[in-house]
Amino acid sequence: MALRLRLKFIGIFMISFISFLFIMGIGQVLFGEGLDPSWHNALDYAIKNNFQFGDDIVFTYGPLAPYFMNSFASELFWYKVVFSLILSGIVSIQLFGIGMQAGILSTIFLATGFVLNAGDDTFYFSCQIGMLLLLILYRNSNAIRTIIIISSVIILSVFGYIKFTYFLTSIFILVLMAIVLFLQKNKISTYLVLFSFAISQFLIWMLSGQNLSNWFSYMKYSWQYSNGYSDAMSLVGSNTTIVVGLLLAFLLCICVIYKVMLVKYRENYSFLLFFLSIVGIGFIAWKEGYVRHDLHYTQFFMYLIVAPAFVIVLLKNFRDSNKSVEGRIIVSLKFMDNKNEKLIKTGHLRICCLVMISVISIMTINYAFYKNFLSFELVRGKITVTKSNLSNLFHLKEHLASLEAQTVAYQLANEIPKIKAIVQEDTIDIYNYNQSRLISNNLNWVPRPAFQSYAAYTSGLLKINEKHILQKPSEYVLFSNETIDNRLPLLDDNLWVRSLFHRYTPIFNDKGYLLFKRDDNVHALPKLDIVAERNVKFNEEFTLPNLSNPLYITAQFEETLKGKLGTLLFKPPIVEIVVTLEDQQSRTFRIIPEMISEPTLISSVLMGNKDVLKFLSGQNINKVVSVKFQVKNSSFYHTNIHISLFKDISYTKLPIENYRSLTAVWQNVMNKEPQNISSPIEYDMLKEYGVDALFLHPPAEIVFPIEKETKAHATFGLTSGAKQPNMSNGINFYWDAEVNNEWVNVATFNYGPDKYNQEWVSLDMDIPDGATRIKARIDGAGDTGYDWFIIKEIMIN
Repeated sequence: MALRLRLKFIGIFMISFISFLFIMGIGQVLFGEGLDPSWHNALDYAIKNNFQFGDDIVFTYGPLAPYFMNSFASELFWYKVVFSLILSGIVSIQLFGIGMQAGILSTIFLATGFVLNAGDDTFYFSCQIGMLLLLILYRNSNAIRTIIIISSVIILSVFGYIKFTYFLTSIFILVLMAIVLFLQKNKISTYLVLFSFAISQFLIWMLSGQNLSNWFSYMKYSWQYSNGYSDAMSLVGSNTTIVVGLLLAFLLCICVIYKVMLVKYRENYSFLLFFLSIVGIGFIAWKEGYVRHDLHYTQFFMYLIVAPAFVIVLLKNFRDSNKSVEGRIIVSLKFMDNKNEKLIKTGHLRICCLVMISVISIMTINYAFYKNFLSFELVRGKITVTKSNLSNLFHLKEHLASLEAQTVAYQLANEIPKIKAIVQEDTIDIYNYNQSRLISNNLNWVPRPAFQSYAAYTSGLLKINEKHILQKPSEYVLFSNETIDNRLPLLDDNLWVRSLFHRYTPIFNDKGYLLFKRDDNVHALPKLDIVAERNVKFNEEFTLPNLSNPLYITAQFEETLKGKLGTLLFKPPIVEIVVTLEDQQSRTFRIIPEMISEPTLISSVLMGNKDVLKFLSGQNINKVVSVKFQVKNSSFYHTNIHISLFKDISYTKLPIENYRSLTAVWQNVMNKEPQNISSPIEYDMLKEYGVDALFLHPPAEIVFPIEKETKAHATFGLTSGAKQPNMSNGINFYWDAEVNNEWVNVATFNYGPDKYNQEWVSLDMDIPDGATRIKARIDGAGDTGYDWFIIKEIMIN
């Protein structure tokens, strides 16, 4: 017996240690530009600059999040390493404690789930469930139970400040732990758990460098992020993955409920409470996976890998402690031919079903990422990451030096020297979500609280951003008219944007960004006068008044009881706005009901930065004449939508000469002003191969008037990204000339994969006698998918 226990100890220890190696996230990564990389970098920046969460910054992640993320920040490198090792150690100790009660096979199954979930939200959910499971498994050991209670309170409190979702799930698990202790007649421990969690919340908050006065606002706005997520961030995905996920979840519930119904013993409540934890956390995983139904749905299947493992562990524990009961539970199954009968223990059948749930979940994830149900890439990926982590663990200084070198190279490649020269040490903010651009250029970023505008999706978040620009405005704003999910342009941060257009002036245009400077002479809040108010229904078109001043709209959507339940349990349908322009073209955009409850620009549809400049200079651009709302399932909302229309009476036009100077990006690469530049994607400057270049997307044209010039020269190419395998098949560049009112081709160059070794190529033209205009014309050589065309220079002499 002693030998068996010794072997079991060694086996469980080895499983826990191997899991530690697989889980530790020593390797850090330099995050670049874009939506997700930017909020990672922004959180690191917030910690480095001692921002106060709930005041300076609000987000769905908390003040401890940067220490557990793998985004590289030189000042936080060693902290991230230490916290990664601590987290891995916590999980390994959990596995060891569970394994000593559950056995080797069950522990291998559970460890596999932890390893595959490492780095995802479901990994933290699994850690939280593990706390409750340990309390149940060691219910008869007072000393160990006390250690579990103390460590659980500390760990769950820390998790609560990584992400607000973890705070909610931590409270849920702690309440279940308190109920378990209460039913075990440990009332003192019950109160101690709840009281110590409350105290630890404030202690950890202050230890993380946060002011206690900001705690309540942090909780308030974090709740708004969570509460508004379903409305604002939902995407529609495949029904197949929903059905598969629900069937597996139903099968998991049946396995557990069947156990609860059949086995009646004194401590059956422990199993029932643990079942509630699996279901409750599973519901959160369901919402995280299927609200934004792109690859996020794999989060739910990740959870369905580890949840069955937890159930098997508890089944094993109770079977061992109730063998006399479990052994008597036998069922008989008849096969369809009625010839064979076989007795099967229900415990074995349940375990087979639970293993099958995990296996199918892994197969579904494989198909999502690798289009192959039987792919081993998921496992290979974990092994590759583990090898890299082990290498980094023994060469941490070299890993740090490598990341710092990558950072320097990245900063050089993405430098905005002209903007840096203007801004210097002054404060600056950025719209909409590419905060990495400011951070990588070491600019003095002082953000509005909800710093990524697409995520300011509740009225409360919109108003704190507006309050910031009115009371604590930055000196400059770097502006890019971008959004997500085909939302109505400038719906994001609509209150803040309206104040920006009144209190700031655009002074520079560079590399896809407008630089706005604060006007010290403007202090008043922009004034809106109501011009119309009415109720409309879905699909009812209404005409906008024809005014010279900008027009803003608010719309109040009220959810029905069905809508509220649908949003709570799943997600609401996507609401759209259809706008009809003066040229009778219609465009459809997504709107977020709570965002459009605040005044949003509706008189013009501004699709890019140039449209914004035209709008500010008083030009008639994409003017809207009528509007209607539509939704696929109108039963989620009451029939009447209350709309109000407002006239902006504080509107002042940008001088037209300012508009011309701001839109003349051609001066960077051309020696002659073009008559017209056309491109389906807005043309702009970018840096490629170490030089500034003009970006266009075929089919594109640049037309020049001709006076006495005789020669035209162009140097051009494709971006490095377009030259990657399976991207662009090349472009055709043409020099055309207009002679006697007819366009004729003079010179042609095919830039295809056989010439990709040349960063730049050139084409010259002798301008024909009598030509009044010439044209640089670019097409996609039959396919324009990834033809990211760039011009180094055009010279007309």
